[in-house]
Amino acid sequence: MPMPPEMSFATVHQGGDHSLITVTGEVDHRTAPHLSTAAGDLLAGGQRHLRFDLSGVTFFDAGGVRALQVAVRQARRVDGTVTVVAPPPFVVQVLEVLGLGGLVELGSGAPAPTVADRRLAILARLTDLPSDDAAIRSLGEICAEVTEMTGAGIMLMAGGAPQASVGVTNAAGELIERLQYELGEGPCVDAHALDRPVLAPDLAAPRELRWPAFRGPVLDAGVRAIFGFPMRVGGVRLGALNLHRDTAGPLTDDQHANALVVASIAAEVILALQAEAPPGRLSASLEAETESQLVVHQATGRIAVQLDVPIAEAMVRLRAHAFATDRSIRDIAAEVVDGTLRFDRTDPGEPS
Repeated sequence: MPMPPEMSFATVHQGGDHSLITVTGEVDHRTAPHLSTAAGDLLAGGQRHLRFDLSGVTFFDAGGVRALQVAVRQARRVDGTVTVVAPPPFVVQVLEVLGLGGLVELGSGAPAPTVADRRLAILARLTDLPSDDAAIRSLGEICAEVTEMTGAGIMLMAGGAPQASVGVTNAAGELIERLQYELGEGPCVDAHALDRPVLAPDLAAPRELRWPAFRGPVLDAGVRAIFGFPMRVGGVRLGALNLHRDTAGPLTDDQHANALVVASIAAEVILALQAEAPPGRLSASLEAETESQLVVHQATGRIAVQLDVPIAEAMVRLRAHAFATDRSIRDIAAEVVDGTLRFDRTDPGEPS
């Protein structure tokens, strides 16, 4: 059944038979059954220990209580457990009144920060964001700092395809973004397509094999864990935030919550920067970051004309030729733009 707009949730397998379900929005009699269904599916699939992160919940009534009760009964049948992580105070009150206070996972004793608390803390760090071309780069650095990651990058997407990478903080991040752009695979590509976080806490020993061309070079660069978070403002989907680390391991609850918030803020910042640009043009900050990728866009357009195919297919042809010849996609694109390489030729050694 389709997800109601008032609530959303994302499920993260944290290793073994443990899963974290991060819930945001309103949990009531209409939306709560989705949580019961998700819990049942996870338990049926072999997960045993479910943790519901309710830090992003804005409303919670008896419907949410019933959903948790159903999940508890389902988990007990398979000797599993259900706990509630970082609930807002009003959720704690509801659970305690109805005798479910024991589900709340106790931390250090200090109340867990709410989404509003996290947002205010991150926005405070953005007050010193420069107004020049370094703004978007500083945004990437802040994303890495508040989530305690080794590095970060932002991939702008349109029509399901990578368009540009901005805010990249280090050399490993540049490699990650370039590979995603050239190969069309990786955590940001998946996070944007699925509209949910995509987490790979251990690239060397993944739960599922994916990104066959992307994974090896990234591991060689010293990246051991990588996480993609979709970026959207309302119904506008902009791409995804990439966070990477040089040590393996899942995100903590606090890191995961901060990543969700900072991805949302980054999307808002990019929209604000872009609002200052003339129609059909990138803002100065984004243009400075994406200038080196312009040649790929130009080449894709030429290939589309030469072969009379859509832009998306032209990009696939460009990537395929770069892969087949073991060369950089930018080098191939430069030859297309200067006319030394055409894709409508049938001469030996030329793309067909």
